Amino acid sequence: MPDTLGPARAMQTPLVAYNRWLNAQARGETMANSATTFTALALRGRRAHLVHVGDSRAYFIHPDGRMQVMTLDHSLVRRLVDLGQLTEEQARVYPQKNVLYRALGQAEPFRPEIKALDTCQ
Repeated sequence: MPDTLGPARAMQTPLVAYNRWLNAQARGETMANSATTFTALALRGRRAHLVHVGDSRAYFIHPDGRMQVMTLDHSLVRRLVDLGQLTEEQARVYPQKNVLYRALGQAEPFRPEIKALDTCQ
């Protein structure tokens, strides 16, 4: 069976290496405790291959106009909503709504989300 995540894994590899480099540069520097989001998409045939970390979103717009969110926010508030500890309304005003639990530049282990999707859904 072919590895449908192969292209996404190929994009993930340099991102993991870059995260290690960022962490090495940040030690004792003004960059310490800094992080950012990253989202990349590669199309191969009818498949979309995605690598994502943080809370920048990727959307797929279907030919009929429907929008489909392709990424999950790696934020504290999204996690609390998913666990049922906050409502969507509470999340909008939650004091720590900008806190990321997964981002580029954070310490190891660094695990970007990878996925492959059929663009003809």
